[in-house]
Amino acid sequence: GINAEYMGTFRLAKMAETVAQIDERLAADEITQLSPDESKFADAALAGLTPEQRAQIAALDVLLTVRGYQTYNPRLEETNKALKMIADWRDKVDFYTFLKSRLPVDTEFHQFWPEFVYGEDKYGHIVVGMRFEQIDTDTMEKVIHSHVPDEDHSSESSLMLRLQGQKMACLTHFKDKKSKASGTQRYKHIIVADLSGLGMSILGSHKRGIIKAIMDVGANYFPESVWKIFLINAPFVFRAIWAVVKPWIHPITVAKIHVLGGPKDSLKKMIESGIPESALPPWVGGSHPGTPIITILQDMIKENSSDEALTKKLESAVDLV
Repeated sequence: GINAEYMGTFRLAKMAETVAQIDERLAADEITQLSPDESKFADAALAGLTPEQRAQIAALDVLLTVRGYQTYNPRLEETNKALKMIADWRDKVDFYTFLKSRLPVDTEFHQFWPEFVYGEDKYGHIVVGMRFEQIDTDTMEKVIHSHVPDEDHSSESSLMLRLQGQKMACLTHFKDKKSKASGTQRYKHIIVADLSGLGMSILGSHKRGIIKAIMDVGANYFPESVWKIFLINAPFVFRAIWAVVKPWIHPITVAKIHVLGGPKDSLKKMIESGIPESALPPWVGGSHPGTPIITILQDMIKENSSDEALTKKLESAVDLV
C-alpha cells in the first residue's frame, strides 16, 4: 500500500509549492539517472530476475519501476515484486517481439480504440490524444473473438491485452527515441481525452471490465509513464463514472488528473500548463494534425525488420568469408 507518512509529506509539499514549482521540480527529476539510493533498489530488484530476464530488460525499465514504486511501503519488497511481475508478463506475452512483428487484427484494434500522438509541452513531453466517441469496445471485442474464439479477453496474455501492450511498448520506444535525439530524458507523456459521448453504458459490468483490463496494462506493466491527464468535455454522468474508475488508479496518478469543461476552457488550462496550442489536437482548439499510433508502430516494425534483415545479411557475408 501507499506509505501514509510519504503521502502526508507529499500533500504538505504540494501546499507549500505552487503547481508550476511542482512541475519544474518533477521535470528536473525526470532528466536524472538513478541516484545512489535508487541504485540500491534497482540492484535488489534485478537480483530477483532470471539471468535471461536480466539480459533483456533495459536500464530505463528498471529506472521507471524504481521511481514508479517509490511511494509504496515496504518500498524494497514492492519494487522487487513489481519488476519481477513486469519481467514475467513480458515472458508470457512475448514482449520483445512486439516491435519486430505485427500482431493479428492490430489494424482493427487501433481502428476501434484510436489514439494519436500530437506535439510536445515546454518540457518535451509528447501529447497523446483519444476521443471516447471513437472508441468501440463492443466491435473490437467481436473482431478479436472471431480470431481467438475461446480466449478470455481479460487474461493478461490475451490477444486484446497483448495488442494494448504493443501500443504501450510503441509509445515507450517513441519517447525514448525522442529523448535520445534531443539529449533530454523524457519518459512521461500527456494524455488528453475527450469524454464527449461517454454514456452510462460504460457502467455496465462487461464494458467496464474490458476498459479496466486495457487500462491495467499501462498501470501494471508501464509504471511512471504519465505526466498529466486532461479530461475534457466531461458529461453530466462523469461523476458517477469517476466514482467507478477512481479506485483503479494510483493516488499519485489521481493527483495528475485534470477534469475540464469545454474546449475553450480546456485549451486555456492546457496552455497555462505549458502545452502550446500548436501541440494540441484540433478538437480541443489546437492545430496539430496528429499521427495515429498504429502508423508509428508499423513504421517501427518496418524499421526493425529492415535492421534485422541487414544484420542477417551481414552475418551471412561474414560466414562466407
